[in-house]
Amino acid sequence: MLEKMFTDNPIAFLMLIASIVGTGYLVVYRLDRLEANNALVSVQINDFGNELDEFEDNMREDVDDLEDDMTRQLTELTLTMTTELGETNTRVAVLEQVRKNNKG
Repeated sequence: MLEKMFTDNPIAFLMLIASIVGTGYLVVYRLDRLEANNALVSVQINDFGNELDEFEDNMREDVDDLEDDMTRQLTELTLTMTTELGETNTRVAVLEQVRKNNKG
């Protein structure tokens, strides 16, 4: 069949060959583009993963700083409350002593 086409209509035969070659070129071109896109997506995914790791590290540091600040503030508050309670107990004791002395 191809031989008859070649002898009867050589231009059609050449067009058939050109069509096959063009289709092959197009397939190769698209495969190359897919590989390039896959490589780009892979790089972007790696970059995103690195950014996410950096974000997690920063978040962890921020949480640690907040925990340290809260611990420090609670310690200061406990110390202040203990001091104020001690002073209040001392005042109560002095007032009780004064009241006993005034009665006695």
